[in-house]
Order: sequence, then C-alpha cells, then structure tokens
Amino acid sequence: MSLPVELYGRIAEYIRSPPIRAYWNREEDQTLADLSLVSKTWRAEAKRALWSTICIVSHPGDVYRLTQQFGVLLDKNYARYVRHLVLEVGCIEHSRGYDDPVFPLKSWIESAIPQMLSMETVLIDYVANDVRLDTLLSVYRAVYPRLNRLEVGLYFHQAFPPVGIGLDQFLLHHSRLRHSRLEVSGAGIDRQRYSVPWRALRQSCTFDRLATFMGGLEEAKMLNSDWPVFDVQIILDDTPGVRQDRRRFFKDIMEFDGPMPRVRTLGFTYATVPLLDLQTLDALSFTFPNLIELSGLNLSSAFVTYILNIDSQNSKSHLVDLRHLRIAGEEWDRHSFDRATMEQTMTNLPRLFPSLHSATFFTESPRRYLHFRFGDGGLTISRDINIAC
Repeated sequence: MSLPVELYGRIAEYIRSPPIRAYWNREEDQTLADLSLVSKTWRAEAKRALWSTICIVSHPGDVYRLTQQFGVLLDKNYARYVRHLVLEVGCIEHSRGYDDPVFPLKSWIESAIPQMLSMETVLIDYVANDVRLDTLLSVYRAVYPRLNRLEVGLYFHQAFPPVGIGLDQFLLHHSRLRHSRLEVSGAGIDRQRYSVPWRALRQSCTFDRLATFMGGLEEAKMLNSDWPVFDVQIILDDTPGVRQDRRRFFKDIMEFDGPMPRVRTLGFTYATVPLLDLQTLDALSFTFPNLIELSGLNLSSAFVTYILNIDSQNSKSHLVDLRHLRIAGEEWDRHSFDRATMEQTMTNLPRLFPSLHSATFFTESPRRYLHFRFGDGGLTISRDINIAC
C-alpha cells in the first residue's frame, strides 16, 4: 500500500523544516515513526498528526510551501484536522507572491481558516506596517468550539491601522479559553482608538475556565474577579516613550476588578523603574489578597530603608499568605547598595511578609543574586549568595 502523494510531501517538509518541528508533540513524532508499520488503521491518525499544525510564518520558500499546503488543505478538506495555528501576519503579507492572482495563496488562507473547527491553539504575532489586515481579521471572524489557548502579540505605530479591531468579538465567542496571552504595545499609541475596550470585556465575557493570563496592564483590566484565573503575568511596556512610571503603575493596578482572591501567582516582566514600595504593596494586598508568589518588581531605595528599620511587632503585615518573593534589583548600582545592606534587607523581609518561605533578590546585568530561605518565626535557615564584590 503506497502513501498518498500529499502525505509524502508533508513528511518531507517536516524533515527539512526545523522551525515547524518545534510545534509538534510526542504523539505526532511517534505517528511519523510508525508510518513504516503500514496497516488499515494508520491513515486517519496520520492525517490528524500531519495536518494538526499550520505555521504561516516568513522564511525562505514560505510562499511556495504554503501554496502547496493550502491547495491540498482545501482540495482534500483537511482543514478539519488542524488543531494549532501559528500566524505572523505582518511578515507573510510582505512575501513575494502572497497576493499573486495565479497562485491565490492569500484567498486560500482566508478560506481555510474558518474551516479549522478542531482548532485548540491560536498564536498570532502581528507587527503593523503597511499591509492589510485581511488575514488577521479572517481569524478574528472565525469561531473555534474547542479553542483553549490564545496568544496574541500586537505591536504597532500610531500611523497604522487599529489592529485591535475584531479581537474583542473573537474573545466574546470563545468563552472556553483556559490560557491566554494578550499584549498590545507600540510607540505613541492612542489606546482608546487602536486597542480593545478591555474593561468593557470584563462584564461581557464569561471565561469560567480561564486558569492563566499573561498580558499588559491594560489588557489585564479585562479580568473579572469571578473568573477562576489563578496565575497572572503582567508584561510592562518597555517601548521608548511609554515606559512605566510609578504613579501610572499604581493607578492601573487600582483599576483592576479587585479584590481577586483566586489569583495565587503574580509576576511582572520588563520592570525598568523601582515600583515596589509600601503604596504598591497596599494596592497589591487589596487587589490580590491571597497571593502565594510575587515576582519581577524592582525594589526602591526608600523601601530598602523602610525594611531595614522595620519593627515586626508594630509594623503592618502585607500579603499574609505570600510564601515566595522574587525582587528585581536594578536600583543596586544607582544607589550603591552594599552586600551587608542587602543581606540585612533580605533577613528582615519576614517581618513584612509573615508566611514567607523564600526570597530572591537579583540583577540581570551583571548577574547577581541573593537567595534566602526562612523557617518558622521568620528565621533564616539558608542563604545562597552570588555577588561580585
């Protein structure tokens, strides 16, 4: 029994295309390995595995590959096998031949996307330039009953079209999401015009299965305190001209739908200014009262002074369930913190966080860290220090 020609092509493509290989799982690897053991039962599983992931990305030969792929996809009705879609819209529409009338790749893609009814994962990476939004909008208009993971990264400049158009409707139609990553960023943007009405989605969406969320401060305002999300990761916008300041950060946190007692893990990335102080702690304690893990915020020099002089008997406790704290220390060099000061600061942390089990203070460049573990009563039971003095 010979293999269908299109499956030969897909196997060959799989072997010579490393970027695509990263999106295959072990079950699909095993399916490919077992193709030599031909039997009457292999065909359906082979088709499901070989067509489970579609990557619309830009690298040499992409248009030719995609033209063949989508031609077969539509001709054989294989769109029903697709479970994972990776889409880099800003790049593919720049590729030569993408909108060629002889090889209508663009229209084929936009015809196939709504037919992918087994879709479980959608990953979109869009960098706005002078391209049309047709392909992106074709995804937003689709409805995928099985979708449980959505990752959208949109970067744009004020001069280009509003890439958030349609995303809000897409979210409304996919209430079964369990994992989401939503990030809209760009220099000089007017979020009211170019983004999504995140706070309005808080009431209109019902994500009763959402477990994890990653996104910017604006995007996180869509989170409803009634949703079961327990892990929130905030991406602070580090774009020149829109870097986070402490006052704006505090305002954004207070606009969340707090308190959110189900959130147990909270992390921040790309923090470039000292944001961790008493005011921030008050805001976090109100909005996320049951945190177990907190990471990523920069420690301010004023907060270091406060911790050094804290009295455990008279001080106010914050985040009473917090067990693990990871603090960024980009202020280290600016304020010439010495090793003894930082060690004492770490030692005093349980006076502020009574349930603390571990704390890490780190800098990325140069790479330095202090890691402390605490026992009953806040006593230090171990320390791991890597500091170039």
